[in-house]
Amino acid sequence: MTAAAFLQATTVAVVPSFLVIFGLLLRRNLRRRHFSVIPGPALASFFTGNILQFYGPDAAKFHQEIVQKYGSVVRLGGLLGESQLFISDEQGVRDILVKEDDIYEETSVFLIINRLIHGPSLLSTIGGIHSRQRRLMNPVFSTGNLRHLTPVFHKVTGELLSSLLLAVEHGPREIDIHDRLGRLSLQAIGEAGFGYNFNALSNDSSPYAKAVKEFFPLFTKMQIYLPLLPWLADIGPPWLRRFVAEKLPLPDLHDLLEMTDIMSSTSKRILDTRLAILDEKKIRDSEGAKDIFTILLKANINTQSKDHLSDEELMAQINMLVFAAMDTTSTALSRILYLLSTHTDAQETLRKELVEARGESDPGYEDIMALPFLDAICKETMRLYPPVTILTRTTREDTVLRLGKMIRLADGNSTDQIQIPRGTDVHVNLERVNTNPDLWGEDGHEWKPERWLSPLPTSVTGARIGGVYSHLLTFSGGRRACIGFKLAELEMKVVLFHLIPVLRFSPGSREILWRYGPLTTPSVAFDAKAQLPSVVEKI
Repeated sequence: MTAAAFLQATTVAVVPSFLVIFGLLLRRNLRRRHFSVIPGPALASFFTGNILQFYGPDAAKFHQEIVQKYGSVVRLGGLLGESQLFISDEQGVRDILVKEDDIYEETSVFLIINRLIHGPSLLSTIGGIHSRQRRLMNPVFSTGNLRHLTPVFHKVTGELLSSLLLAVEHGPREIDIHDRLGRLSLQAIGEAGFGYNFNALSNDSSPYAKAVKEFFPLFTKMQIYLPLLPWLADIGPPWLRRFVAEKLPLPDLHDLLEMTDIMSSTSKRILDTRLAILDEKKIRDSEGAKDIFTILLKANINTQSKDHLSDEELMAQINMLVFAAMDTTSTALSRILYLLSTHTDAQETLRKELVEARGESDPGYEDIMALPFLDAICKETMRLYPPVTILTRTTREDTVLRLGKMIRLADGNSTDQIQIPRGTDVHVNLERVNTNPDLWGEDGHEWKPERWLSPLPTSVTGARIGGVYSHLLTFSGGRRACIGFKLAELEMKVVLFHLIPVLRFSPGSREILWRYGPLTTPSVAFDAKAQLPSVVEKI
């Protein structure tokens, strides 16, 4: 590098850093005074506040402790101690996610990260652009389209089952089932989503499959640096941002850039392939393929020009759908199989139901959705163990958050509303709302699938939480609710339908720990890779 280039890179990196630090210090002092009466833990560090506790691998325990100690509204310290809020109050959460979601928007860090990874997708856009994309994509995930995709999930799951049966042909064997489920989910979204074969179930998986698999663990390691991303995104054109990012002494960031390049080139190849196979007339006039992306292309061509998605937006949806469908669904399935391995009575009850439901052909969408105990297993696991436990929003203007219950302040007073300044990060505690004993009873923190076999209590049905899935916030609510939650539910049920009748799952030889991160994943140690060693045997 020339001296001039080095000076340019250093200036670009250092000057904005000082500006960011100065701005954070100013906001820190203002907000600490504003939220001084909100109870919360002491700062663990002047520089990182409570970030390492809140986002660390053992963060779930920290979340539970501070809610138990300080209540449904907790003050936290962000970078340089900037005050943030942690909300578990049901009415407050509903207002944040649903009723006033135009005020509580995704954070700048979240939007920038997703734009850097995916491009202008549903996850990285706001306002009118997001509404336009959502309006076009919502019908793609209709029940009618899911009916056509059900055979694809049966096919891919059959391939997984065959490989597992081969692995345990000579007796029980300990297998990393989380890895197998991740491969399955990627293959399923490839075929059902884009009519594309990622070759994920073979040992010789594609570079894209490897990049997606390694992305979240690497991303988790870099969480401490995320608050610095907004300034990096604003320092100039893309080539300059790339130049600065490559010169920063962060090897993990360089690996992320390489993975992003692989994902971008693959999504472009998928888009080009679909457009080459299906020209405009064929897409408009014929039934054609039934994969999600083809249906989206049809809708995009037939919609008014002002609502069209550009090629850049279409490519962004590909990467977004892969990430949203792969890791969240495989993590949820890993949790289900882990729970079934430790609750043998539930595993046997489910096996009995599924064996009785098996016929000469694979069940259709309605049939598999109608199995009561299978449904109960999925719902109870999603209630108690949502793959994503925390959602964070930023206030776009000064606002007042109304609470369902009075909270006691540090000065001895009580209130049922909180004034929140513009630009405040507010963390929504999905897990707490899903398990609140005021709604679910004293056994709300226990895994009891049978609770779904009877009518839910009126405390649940009348709570109006605002979630899109079974009175739960697992898939969020409002304009930014998970668009593919029905697809995820279908995949989970099809996988269990095929595996449980012919395979028995038991705990492996090592203790399983669930590590907090962008997703809560299984591991055998908090510093180990995501894995779920389970003993699998043929029945």
